[in-house]
Amino acid sequence: MTYEHLFPAPHDIAPEHRLDPLAADAYLVDGELRRWEGATETACGPVFVQTGGGLERPPIGYYPLHDEATAIEAVPVVVLYPSGPTGRTERAAPGDGADG
Repeated sequence: MTYEHLFPAPHDIAPEHRLDPLAADAYLVDGELRRWEGATETACGPVFVQTGGGLERPPIGYYPLHDEATAIEAVPVVVLYPSGPTGRTERAAPGDGADG
């Protein structure tokens, strides 16, 4: 027994419920939004649809596969801590215990 009949074909999904794939091609470093020009990975939806090749999870977007240089650039910015009742955050100073 197969369950393929339980899943819609893409054209059977109501237009207001269809998802256009979203390209997440920007990333944030130190308050600056930067465009990613490198490799990406496809993000697939959790629900299967019927296709000519059987059941497949449709793509819902793409996200950056950052390289080592980009990750190292972002690390100092990730080490943030609250600066008190103002709610602002500031970069942690080396040696204050927040750096490991």
